[in-house]
Amino acid sequence: MKNKSLKFNAILNVIKQLCSVIFPLITIPYVSRILQSENYGKYNFGNSIISYFSLIAALGVSTYAVREGAKYRDDLKKITKFSREIFTINIISMIISYLLLFILLAVPSPLTSYRKLILIQSIVIFLTTIGADWINTIYEDFAYITLRYIFMQIISIFAMFIFVKKPSDYIVYAIITVCSNAGANILNFFHIRKYVKLKLTRKLNLKRHLKPLILLFSNAVAVTIYVNSDTTLLGLLDGDVSTGLYSIAAKIYMIIKQLLNAVIIVSLPKLSLYIGIGKKREYLQLLRKIVNSLMSILCPAMVGIFMLSKNIIVIISGKQYVKATSALQILSIALLFAIFACFFTNCILIPCKQDGLFLKATISGAIVNVILNFLCIPILSFNGTAMTTVIAEFIVCIISYSYVKKQFKIGIDTETIYSVVIGCIFIILICKAILLMVENIFVSTILCCGLSVCVYIASLILLKNKIMYEILDEVKKRLGKKDE
Repeated sequence: MKNKSLKFNAILNVIKQLCSVIFPLITIPYVSRILQSENYGKYNFGNSIISYFSLIAALGVSTYAVREGAKYRDDLKKITKFSREIFTINIISMIISYLLLFILLAVPSPLTSYRKLILIQSIVIFLTTIGADWINTIYEDFAYITLRYIFMQIISIFAMFIFVKKPSDYIVYAIITVCSNAGANILNFFHIRKYVKLKLTRKLNLKRHLKPLILLFSNAVAVTIYVNSDTTLLGLLDGDVSTGLYSIAAKIYMIIKQLLNAVIIVSLPKLSLYIGIGKKREYLQLLRKIVNSLMSILCPAMVGIFMLSKNIIVIISGKQYVKATSALQILSIALLFAIFACFFTNCILIPCKQDGLFLKATISGAIVNVILNFLCIPILSFNGTAMTTVIAEFIVCIISYSYVKKQFKIGIDTETIYSVVIGCIFIILICKAILLMVENIFVSTILCCGLSVCVYIASLILLKNKIMYEILDEVKKRLGKKDE
């Protein structure tokens, strides 16, 4: 029964991950065209400001609560006491967050013109806090989490098509996204009562909870600055139009990054298991397999995005965003460092309990990102922001690798490198030829993608790429079983 439950939860998580990619692919083309670059930039700038205050309100509670609360979930008395302590701490951090936000908005600054938008977007802080979704995660109620997410996203898509009709509707769009992202937490507050009845308590047990919360909060701060400082500083230093243009390139980059990271995420449980039971040999074998798989998937994706950046931007957001092509091309290079940084941190540092080094790498990337943005944005606008992302991802990757190199010998097979490089050269030649000969953007994109995939797979097979041969062997086995 337990195995069945684990499989069911894994399937639900995969469905949720796929939906988190599919829904933006539906909303971004529509919203970016309707709101246009200026108002789309305003929405994203406001969102980036709220992300910092959401971080203060969260205080690392969700991660800590799930990790510690899982120990007590079968003991109603202990889990109730623990949950009330954490919930009360979370309410206090939320109040502090709102006080800081109100002070910031009260002081005359460039944010004054965004006051209404930011206040609307800030509602998500309150709804997320009272929702206490970490209780659902503690009890592995993934069915409810997934179905709730899909339901709210579908409702928001319909609301977007009905109510967002002109550029000035960015405020309406902000309300819709707040409702879709956190609106269900109102229902959630009542749903979690089947597990725990939350109440405020005076006994916070800060001596026990505060230190790990601060450590997790520090890590989250570094990650948030690292991810969101681009949009924030671009909005402050170069205006809404540049922010809107960059936001499109950044969102496409993040969607592709999320899809590629799935290769890493699905391997985490097995890697953690091998480390936990001391199977170092099996652990290293799996690491090598993941590295070769990443190389075989990541490089053609990176080359393809670089070659088709203009087509991707125009198809998703329209010709008014064509200037964002250069930013997407630059960000495509960042994919190489971002994915391998994710591999080093999630597959090696975290399973090996090197949280401190992970924090060091992330803080270094965040600091460099902020400093370089101040230097590059006034000169290069959103292209400068994209370049700082490449450099920041590179720094995180190198710092993470510095530990990995000392502890593990993980190499990429020569056959893999050779086959991938040759395959990518074919992709470049195919894309260049088709883009020169075919003017229609949709037709040229389909032809480029279709022919590139076919030729790339053929080159991997001919050049004896191990990962491709493993996939072919697996397909043969499955077909053989069907014939029996």
